[in-house]
Amino acid sequence: MRTDRRWDGEIVALAVPAAATLAAEPAYLLTDTALVGTLGTEALAGLAVANTIILAAYTVFIFLTFATTAAVARLLGAERHRDAAEEGVTATWLGAMLGVMVAAVVLPLAPTLARLFGAEAAVVADAVTYLRISTAGFPALLIVMAGAGFRRGHHDTRTPLYVGFGTALINLVIEVVLLIVLDFGIGASALSTVIAQWVGALVYVALVAAEARRHQVGLAPHLGRIGTQLRVGSALIVRTVALRSIFLMAVFVAGQMGTVELAAYQIGIGVWTFLAFAYDGIETAGQALVARELGGRRHALAQSAAARVLSWSIAVSIALGLATLLGHSVVAGLFSGDPLVVTAAAGALVWVGIGQPVAGPAFALDGVLVGAGDLRFLAKAMLGVAATFALGAALTLATGAGLWALWATLTAAMTVRTALMSGRFRSGRWVNPDLITTS
Repeated sequence: MRTDRRWDGEIVALAVPAAATLAAEPAYLLTDTALVGTLGTEALAGLAVANTIILAAYTVFIFLTFATTAAVARLLGAERHRDAAEEGVTATWLGAMLGVMVAAVVLPLAPTLARLFGAEAAVVADAVTYLRISTAGFPALLIVMAGAGFRRGHHDTRTPLYVGFGTALINLVIEVVLLIVLDFGIGASALSTVIAQWVGALVYVALVAAEARRHQVGLAPHLGRIGTQLRVGSALIVRTVALRSIFLMAVFVAGQMGTVELAAYQIGIGVWTFLAFAYDGIETAGQALVARELGGRRHALAQSAAARVLSWSIAVSIALGLATLLGHSVVAGLFSGDPLVVTAAAGALVWVGIGQPVAGPAFALDGVLVGAGDLRFLAKAMLGVAATFALGAALTLATGAGLWALWATLTAAMTVRTALMSGRFRSGRWVNPDLITTS
């Protein structure tokens, strides 16, 4: 694929800090996995259940990052700086409100939600403890998502980098003290993460407020603008719910296989999530560059930037896939002392490595289409991918094929996702001014 290398400087400048930032976010999960793993297999399995619910609860609202990035970049591309500041204020308020609402729903339902995965009683108890404490951080998580999107829309990926690594370090230090030094249980792991999340949220609130004052934008919530952001983000909500349903189904299937398989799945999905968020750095570049060029009605440049972003994602995904395959046994041993769990996790990581050349392009294409405002297509495509996975998951359960079949099904679903978005990209229908919406 021949693409225009003139974009490489901007892609690297945007993607490298963004990738590091987004790698820091799942570092919370990897830190928790490694330290909670010292508490035993049941605690690690409980963490798998709790984190699956947490990810499902707040990543539904990933539009706070994606849509904010694209909207702010389009507005700045059109030289509408005051409107871009208003977008940031509105997204921050919306994140806080949605976070409180999600926490209010999840907190009383924690035992019921944990039992849905069919895990053993001891696993459910650990999951409920972790989940209930974690709800205190939901508003902070969504504020961070909105704030990161606001800065990314300004083509500033360094500030989220500093915030991400700073809060990851805070989480690590507190968790080591509480779990290793003071020998507290799984609840201490959740508490350390909540504290770090609120530190990050307060930083973003201060940054958005400073930008608002610079452009004489009020800080009070505007219900009309909040409603508009929700309406624009509704297709992304559908897309994200469909995507998260895949991982909910996956952890349910793993839970039906047994505690060892569930713990091994947690290790595999932790590594997969780490790599997936790293790809999001390239996706960030795609969102920001495509949105800026389309905001300025420079359609040919938008297509050129999108093609180059895709080339980068293909190259990086092949490299990360090979690295995962080469190191799968060593990595599996880092997260558990149970030989059965390590063996099962090593097998899962082989599939993680195989799936990377499929996953990488999917993230890049997702960023291009989000930047272009092609959100309805993304929603429909992801519903199809979720249906594909559901069929494979049902077959895995019916045949008792084992953990390898679950990972093979996940890889097949991601292949369908990439194929659908590649077709849309090649058609050029995403370069459509009527698709672009801003609040």
